[in-house]
Amino acid sequence: IRYIKDASTNTGRLLSIMNRAPRMKVFSASAHIPAAVMLIGGVGWMAGPACIVPRQSVRLYDLCQAGKWSEAMKLQRDLWRINEAFARFNLAACIKAGLQIQGYAVGDPVPPQAALAPAERDAVEHTLPTSRSWKWPDYTRSRNRRLMTLPVVVIGMSSIKATSRGYSCAESRVFTKPWMSEASASDAA
Repeated sequence: IRYIKDASTNTGRLLSIMNRAPRMKVFSASAHIPAAVMLIGGVGWMAGPACIVPRQSVRLYDLCQAGKWSEAMKLQRDLWRINEAFARFNLAACIKAGLQIQGYAVGDPVPPQAALAPAERDAVEHTLPTSRSWKWPDYTRSRNRRLMTLPVVVIGMSSIKATSRGYSCAESRVFTKPWMSEASASDAA
């Protein structure tokens, strides 16, 4: 095992894992503050909120990789309201609602999970960059052309479990990073 995604909400646990298994690469989930996890040595995050704000998520990653921690934390503070909505409601339903609000016809979550109720959908909508109630700062644009397919599942048979949790499968693949492509290839073998 080379990678771990932790969704425990205990960021200290991530540091313990990194200290005890230095070769283990750690990814944050939406239960953690991604910029804080990358500051202590995490390599990224795999989380539902990134599915509905990919540009901002890539920008956060780029800022962390560049060591621009003050800018990263400013953006992280703005993004945290989305994480809070995801913590309140069903993950798949939040992703689906967030994408639908932005004009993507992704349908409802796979049963037995239910779609968000109208009030819950409104709460998610008010966290998005498209919301009229809140303006995203100018830094939401990323300077690179990196494309992402989200949600991303890196480890083993997790993609089968992701389907059962209500995620939709992408109809096409796009280049992300060589290590991610290699991980996908090794899982298929």
